[in-house]
Amino acid sequence: GVSSADAAIESNVLVLRNRSREMERDNPLTGRWLTLLENNVIGAHGVRLQMKVKDPDRVAPGGKIIPGQPDNFANMAIEQHWKEWGRKRWIPGQGKMAWCSFDGSLSWLKIQKLALRSAKRDGSCFIRLYVDPEHNPYGLSLRMQEADYLDVRYSANLKNGNKVRMGIEKNPNGRTVAWHLFKHHPGDRLNWSSYNTMSRERVPADQIIHLYDPKRIEQCEGVPANHAVLIRMKMLEGYDEAELVAARVAANKAGFFVRSIPDGLEPSLEQLEDGTGIMDSEPGEFQDLPMGVDFKPWDPTHPNSGYGDFSKSAKRDIAAGLNISYNSLGNDLEGVNFSSIRAGVLEDREQFMSEQNWLIEELISPVFEYWLQIALLAEAITLPNGSPLPATKYDKFNAPSHIARRWPWVDPQKDVKANLLQIENGLKSRRAIISETGGDISDVFSEMEADNQLAANHNLQLGNADKTATT
Repeated sequence: GVSSADAAIESNVLVLRNRSREMERDNPLTGRWLTLLENNVIGAHGVRLQMKVKDPDRVAPGGKIIPGQPDNFANMAIEQHWKEWGRKRWIPGQGKMAWCSFDGSLSWLKIQKLALRSAKRDGSCFIRLYVDPEHNPYGLSLRMQEADYLDVRYSANLKNGNKVRMGIEKNPNGRTVAWHLFKHHPGDRLNWSSYNTMSRERVPADQIIHLYDPKRIEQCEGVPANHAVLIRMKMLEGYDEAELVAARVAANKAGFFVRSIPDGLEPSLEQLEDGTGIMDSEPGEFQDLPMGVDFKPWDPTHPNSGYGDFSKSAKRDIAAGLNISYNSLGNDLEGVNFSSIRAGVLEDREQFMSEQNWLIEELISPVFEYWLQIALLAEAITLPNGSPLPATKYDKFNAPSHIARRWPWVDPQKDVKANLLQIENGLKSRRAIISETGGDISDVFSEMEADNQLAANHNLQLGNADKTATT
């Protein structure tokens, strides 16, 4: 229709969100899709931080520009403290220390996974930024809140000229200035009264990261990423249930008793309440029927021979709606060959990398920049000699590279040979190839240097892969 994005979302988002959560609970395909996102977009170790801080470039006599050298001490200090901040804190005798997570219950890795899953399943989620240097040595903590906290039923024209639409307050220029969130989860009736769960608070926009993926211009709130396939998933679920019931009925080989004698002379059969005769059956058991009773079998033809093809067809449509290959979603590698599986894997990885870039831009990068600013002001990032990095050099230190996970190929030997040919012919750099695998050339060279030094300490001589090392 011609309705705006927010008008369409406002009337449907709560229903879609509840249905999407129901699918996550009860439908294995939805659980598989969300797990694939977590494993491939974030991975086992999350998005890693690689700092690129360097000294300013210098102009030599004659006007030649000398590039600045990497500030290795600053790079290592920021990376080390970022990793320390991201741990789940628990100190015996002191309770939970709220460093990364506001209540100390989540690590930074778990926050990434929950944020991704929530944004895809519910359409959005909120990450609130709390500055509390008194109880947090790094000064910043994160509190996650589900999309339910946003009062999408609240719309108003405020006296200051701002407008609230679906709980989102904007100034006359259309910029978001605040969020109107419930103080408690509106669905929590165990710990809070109905009045408390429905009371709101106004949260300034600079204290909130609203993680969602808009699909239309001026869209202010997200919808579940699987909304296009919810109906088809439900239909497939119903068909699966019907086939299961029919198959169970077919396995029982039920039938009907047919009487061939007048009433009043019926043989002895166990009777139901309505007078219908019944007889129990057991697997492999044969029974004599009473005189005058014949048995007419009912043999339904299930499982249906077309069930598999229909199920695959439906799952292919669902996979297309979720932007993932059928083989990955359905765990079905039957009939695939190297070329076809490679094509599907490449398409999946392009989608996963797109999701990685979105998560880095919308969540990871803003959190890091805010953390760096607060941590520098708190003098929490220190060098090995104990001196803190100066907050006045924030622009210099704000040089992160967020490295997401990458994947090995099905046939790595061929890919390695292709990379070597590109390096030899000047078509690709070592830096580019290492970056494609999720690594950093500085780390690789440092590790190679450490390996050589360790080998020298043990009187070992390291050679190429095709040579035998000698002692």
